[in-house]
Amino acid sequence: MTEPYPTEVANWPSVTLIATCGTQGCPAEATPFEGVYFENPEHPLYRGQCGQCGQPITDLRTSDGTPAR
Repeated sequence: MTEPYPTEVANWPSVTLIATCGTQGCPAEATPFEGVYFENPEHPLYRGQCGQCGQPITDLRTSDGTPAR
């Protein structure tokens, strides 16, 4: 992304994704959750963190199952 980020959060580029925690023993393990994810200026473009165990979520997908970039 070469343009500066908008100052208003409502104008930030975002997408709805489905996140699934893969941490063994986590209460949310293998349970998909839908949420809004905002673009990051560096890779990975979208990032998630499990609300139960706090570990990064690497399995982020669109509603049709396509892995997020």
